[in-house]
Amino acid sequence: MSALRVFSGRSLARLWLRGAIGAAAMGLAVLSCYGVLALTLLLPLVGARLVLDDAVWSGAITLFTVLTVLAVLPGYRMHRGMLPGVGALAGGGLILYALLVDYRLEVELAGFLLLAAAVLHDGRLRRKTPNRLTDPG
Repeated sequence: MSALRVFSGRSLARLWLRGAIGAAAMGLAVLSCYGVLALTLLLPLVGARLVLDDAVWSGAITLFTVLTVLAVLPGYRMHRGMLPGVGALAGGGLILYALLVDYRLEVELAGFLLLAAAVLHDGRLRRKTPNRLTDPG
């Protein structure tokens, strides 16, 4: 019976408190951007083709980018560090600017790097901060 319960509410809360949700959303944002691009380049080598609407593609990237930023911002309440939130907002803004206004690869890459640095720093600060769910003693 316990094997059927993959995540309880407590384990999901622990993942959230450690910053794993932000890291997962960041991974999905990068995968939806560069993973799909890699697929479109590699599939013709095996005789297949991927046809994807640009609006759907950029919509997925936008969704996961916004989710990543929204996952990093509440970390301020735990660790009182402003740098991850500012970095996430700046990185997310650069990505959205590149997607929705004026696409430049350098701007998009800079946005993903800033967002990844913010997620990593937020996770590090969250793990350093004692919490009653992760450190019950």
